[in-house]
Formats: sequence, structure tokens, C-alpha cells
Amino acid sequence: GYVYRGQRLQWLTGQYLFGDWISGQIWSLPPDTDNYQRIASGQLRVIAIVPDSAGEPLVVSHQSLTSLYRLVPNADFEVQQRQATDFPRRLSETGLFRDTTKHEWASGVRPFGIAHPMWQDGTESQHAVALPDSSRLTVYDSPRPLESVAMFNSRLHYPAGAVLAKTVSVADCRIETQVLHFDGRQWQAYSYVWNPQQTDAELAPAAGQQLTLPAAGGVSWRIHSRTECLQCHNPWAETTLALQPEQLHPAAAAGGAESEWQRLVRDGYVQTRTADGETADPLSCVRRSVTEVGQGTLEQQARSWLHANCSHCHQPNAGTGLSLSLRMWDADAEMSAWGKVPQKGTFGISQPGLLVRGSPHQSVLLYRVGSSSVGRMPHIGSREVDFAGADLLTRWIRSAAGETPAAVQSPQDAAQPELPDLAAITTEQALAVAATLWRSHPAADGKTSNVAAPEQMMTLALTLARSENAVVSSLFEGFLPSDQRVRRLGPGAVYADVARLDGDAERGRALFFDQRRLQCSKCHQAGGVGSPNGPDLNEVGRTSGPERLFESITDPDREISDRWKTQVIVTTAGTILTGVVLRESPDALDLLTAEGHRVPLRTGEIEERRAEVKSLMPSGMAAQLTAQEMSDLLSWLMTLRGR
Repeated sequence: GYVYRGQRLQWLTGQYLFGDWISGQIWSLPPDTDNYQRIASGQLRVIAIVPDSAGEPLVVSHQSLTSLYRLVPNADFEVQQRQATDFPRRLSETGLFRDTTKHEWASGVRPFGIAHPMWQDGTESQHAVALPDSSRLTVYDSPRPLESVAMFNSRLHYPAGAVLAKTVSVADCRIETQVLHFDGRQWQAYSYVWNPQQTDAELAPAAGQQLTLPAAGGVSWRIHSRTECLQCHNPWAETTLALQPEQLHPAAAAGGAESEWQRLVRDGYVQTRTADGETADPLSCVRRSVTEVGQGTLEQQARSWLHANCSHCHQPNAGTGLSLSLRMWDADAEMSAWGKVPQKGTFGISQPGLLVRGSPHQSVLLYRVGSSSVGRMPHIGSREVDFAGADLLTRWIRSAAGETPAAVQSPQDAAQPELPDLAAITTEQALAVAATLWRSHPAADGKTSNVAAPEQMMTLALTLARSENAVVSSLFEGFLPSDQRVRRLGPGAVYADVARLDGDAERGRALFFDQRRLQCSKCHQAGGVGSPNGPDLNEVGRTSGPERLFESITDPDREISDRWKTQVIVTTAGTILTGVVLRESPDALDLLTAEGHRVPLRTGEIEERRAEVKSLMPSGMAAQLTAQEMSDLLSWLMTLRGR
């Protein structure tokens, strides 16, 4: 971007113009405030905004061809503003319901059920789809280019005006109705929050909001921001995560019963096509189906859980910066999980892997799923641990073929492990205790397994939940009542939450270099110590203020210099690599992959290269920290002022 000094757009004089390659949006930023505003939006892939000879902006868009565009005043702006003002503020005004109080869908709105819902803190969901007039959703048997969304392919091609809705409830009390609307070019996400009388729901703020749910024991509930919604509902995952053939045609349907997928085709909501546009058998559009909860083999159940809860982000190019892929149809090798060394945290586990065959307690993925805060996955979408899901993954990993090192085979892998020494408990031992409790804890449906946890094991868990070792306590916080848990910063944290606290720089330094938790020094140099694989922080206290540092930690994708933008490279051999470029010349470059490997590439080996507005730095770090810990960390970073 650049600071506008032209004559044609005088209301932008002196403002910095910049754009976003992913969304195609363009903003202006005044020199004396951080209140930037969106001034244009289109289906462009913006790689630069530069002045022409008269100082007027030229927008450079790179897709299959590189094109130049101009910014011109929008004559319809006022009309569009009025339409935006008229946007339905209440759910009853959307036309989706015949009777909002009774939650009765309107005529033409088609409810549907899915095989394996994602875990959302014990809530239940009702899904529906609405298509305008007599239009249909076209589903191809293989991905086809989306006319309206540059660069992306999808099997699912929706008509303009399509709407998907999901109402989330707990204990028969409706919390929110989430709405996805396709405007013909982009998907827009909205949430409506139900009133206490359960008669209607109000449009939630764009930034989201935090609720407390009395019906669920006072637990906290996040109404996600519209931007957060689209992190999971992304085009790499085909956006609509529920309305997909694999969720609508579960594996059990192969036995002959008509599936929801087949009914949607029969009822005229979906038409199926081959890549050539010919009518296709609906089943040819289904990849490997998920199973219904509790159905199928242990491997099918575990893979279905991972698909529903993780795969929308953990698949090629979806923005995690990892090669890990957890789609139902990924073969073992394509998952890049078994035996793979974790690159974003080991949490003190000995000989760790993302997944280690036969050894759940060396499997970092299991730690992340079982953690309430430190390293928790997913970092948005749910906050409570899915005990039944964690137990399912434990049993699946233990059942997988392969040798387990004798040193960690016992007692950690026993159904009821020996009680460890609290003063020297390891992460593996803590995982073993947690796994025993997951097996006996009530599941979301209120049922328990036949394995009863010894009373002393539960007493131990409640003690460990208050451990000063956050890596350990994070595995047991979920067993405490919500009002007894450590209060940590959540997804909606703002600088004001920590601004008035007195930080301790020494504690902040220890936190920065703690390899079990944040692991900042794996990528950053600070105080002359650490790795040069990320931005240098040796002078960050001189170049940034505490509020800006807070934003960089809580939202690492907000501001990324070109030097550290994630690069996706497709080689001439068909290999897809993701990482940051460490060195580059006209003839070659060195890529640091998300796994920490340095890959030298000659220019002739690169078939395609694109930059993503995505940082390799993990999101969700604020959820791991208390406000005091964040204040400590900021206090230490502010001491880094170089020589």
C-alpha cells in the first residue's frame, strides 16, 4: 500500500491504502488514529496497491493473470447503506421461521440431520437449509472452480441467496442461531442470540460476545465474531461443514436405508453432476463417509470425530501452517500424523509424536484435545473437554499397530495407572490419570462406561487441577466446577483486560522461554537467546508499545510483514510446501517449513507460489494465559530495547 496524495479521491488524502490478498478487501487508515475503514471489496487477489503517475491508486490483482484495477466512487453506496441498515436485527425478521417461539421453520426451509456433529460443550444443534425460489445446490463428483471465489475449487456450488442455519441449545434452552448467507460472491456469517423468554433472538455484535449459561451450570459461552466463524467455514473445507455428502450419507446407510443425502436429492434440493456437467449418481459424490456417533469400528469412530472437530482447519492449505490433515478420507500417510515430530509444542512429553502408535500418552494430539487451556485444540468452537471424545481417541491410539517403547509402556498405558509422585509427575503420567477419568466420566448423553475411577484417582485429579504446573493442571481443570477454575484470557480478550495490572518481567521471561508452554523461543530471538526462524524481538520494546504487542500475541494474523507471510509453494513434482522464505535470490530460495525443516528450492522447481495472510505463529495463545501472565510477558518484552 501507500499514502494517498492524489486529487480524484480527496476524502482519502493523507490516508494509507492497503489490501488483503485472501478476502479482496481494501482499507484506508488515517495517520492519527487506528480506526481504519473498509473502502472497497471485490473478488480480487490483491498483491499491491501503487500510485500511477498522477498519484491515483492502481490495485494489482494476481490470479491466473495479473491485472490492474482502479478505485472509483460507488454511485450506489447510499442505497447499499440503507439496505445494510434494513438487515434483519431479529431472527423473526429473517423469514427462516414460521413461528420463532416454537422454533418452527418456515415453508421452504428444509431441516436436515447430520451423522457426526462436532463437540460444542455438550450442546445440541438443529440444522436447516433454504434455497431461493426453485434453485438447487449443485454438487459435483470432483471439485470444480467456483465462479465467484477466485482460486478455490469445490464440489459444492450454491446459488446466490442460499442460507444455512443452525440453532444451538443446551438443556432445552436455545442459546444462538448461527446463519451462513451466500450473497453470490462471498459467504457471510451472523449469529442471533436468543432472549431469556425464548421467543426471539437478537443479532449479535460483529465482534461477538461472551455469555454465561445458567442452564449449563454457569459455564461461559462464546458467541463467535463473524471473522471467527469464517476461520472454520473456510473455502478450503468447502465452507458448509454440515451440509456435505459425507455427513449426510453415513457409513451405516450403505446397508440400504435411505440417507439424508439421498432424500435431499430426491426432494429436489440437490442436483448431482459429473465434472462434464452430466447427471451423476448421488453416491459418486460421496467420499469416505463419517459414522454416526457410537457406530462403526473404533477406527471409523475416531476418524469421524477428528473429521467433525478438526479437519476444517487441519487439511492442506486451510491456514494452520502444518501438514497435518484429518479428513475422513485421508490415508494414514496423507494425515502426516503417525510418528511425526510435533513442531508447535511437546508439553514435556518424552519421545513425543503427533500420534504414536500404541502409546496415547506420547501422542501430543491427545494432550491438546484433553487440555482445557495450555495448547488446547480447538482454540475456537468449544472450551470444555469432550471426555467421551478424548477417551475414544485414547482407545484408538492404543489399539493402533506398532511397537511401544518399553520405558513408557507401563504404568502409563494401564487402564488404572499407579498413582504418581505429585512433586515429580510427568506429562505422560498426568495423561494416564486423565485417561482413566475420561473413561469413567459421564459423556454428553449422561451415560458412563463400565470402568469406574477409584475415589483416590478423582481426589488426585482435583489436586492436580490446582497444580502450579500449568501443563499438568490444564488436563484436570475440566473436572472442576466452572467457578473454581483458573480464569484465563479468552478469544475475546482486549488489552484493557491486562492494562492495569503490574507485570513482573522476570516471570514473563521465564514464561517466554518455557518450552513446555508457549515455546516462543523456538522461532524468536529475544535478549540474544532463541531461534532466528521468526521476527527478531531483541528491540521490540523500543519499536512497539504494550498494546500492539498484546494484539500481536492474541491475533498473530492481524499484522504480518511481507518477510514473514506464510508461503504456499507447489513444486514441479506436485509437492505442496508451506512455510516462510528465509533467503531468496533470483535463482533459488530457502523455505523454512511449518515442521521446522529448511528446504532449498531452485526457481525452476517452483510451479506455483502464493502468499497467505496467515502467520505460522499459533492462534489461541491468550486462552492459555491468565491476565497476570500476559501482563508479566508484556512487561518483559518491553524491556527488550537492544544494546
